[in-house]
Amino acid sequence: MSGFPVATTEGIARDDFNTLIANLKYNPFLNLLANGSFERTTHGDSQCDYWQESGVVNVRSSAQKKYGGYSCLIVPTLITDHSFQDLIDFEDLKGIKVAFGCWVYAPAASCILRISDGVGSTDSVANTSLDSWEFLYVARTIDSAATQVRVELRPTGTSGNFYFDGAILVCGEEPPRSAMPPMDLGVWIRRSLALSADPSWYAEKGDEYFNTTSTVKKVFDGSSWVDV
Repeated sequence: MSGFPVATTEGIARDDFNTLIANLKYNPFLNLLANGSFERTTHGDSQCDYWQESGVVNVRSSAQKKYGGYSCLIVPTLITDHSFQDLIDFEDLKGIKVAFGCWVYAPAASCILRISDGVGSTDSVANTSLDSWEFLYVARTIDSAATQVRVELRPTGTSGNFYFDGAILVCGEEPPRSAMPPMDLGVWIRRSLALSADPSWYAEKGDEYFNTTSTVKKVFDGSSWVDV
């Protein structure tokens, strides 16, 4: 199993996360997951960044994709095999309902999504479409005694290839399923730490955003944000 990339400056990442959550925790248009598009990998074995593995290797794959150039591929050998992502910090989500959604492409009606908080878990219904993209989602109110907020991509069968794309976690009853998922929290954190010493959180050359304060478009040139 590959290592899981985290910020060396963990405190900075947590502070950024907490600031965002404090301001936006009721905003249903901010994806709280990092790399929900599965486009990013910094691993030699192509494990999707920020997505951990339990009993199986997840792989960034171009064989099937709903958005962009890649999806997450899981080829399970046990029904317990799955991939998951833990939020960097979850304290402000206690008592709040969150919704987790993802497009799935499965060979059988044997794929679910799960939200777990260390006290309990809630599963989505299984997919019904075979070898075509279907959007699944599940909602759960995070327990006041939660010890984590974890989302899981879970094949429940062991035959064939399972693909996932456009993963999104938002506050509310149901996640949006727009043409493209909203910008994810990992991108915001990566941009805010663009000049930090930890390369796993760097902005990438060519990243762009529109600065609403100065009303100008910015691009990351590899070392800093500059006006376009």
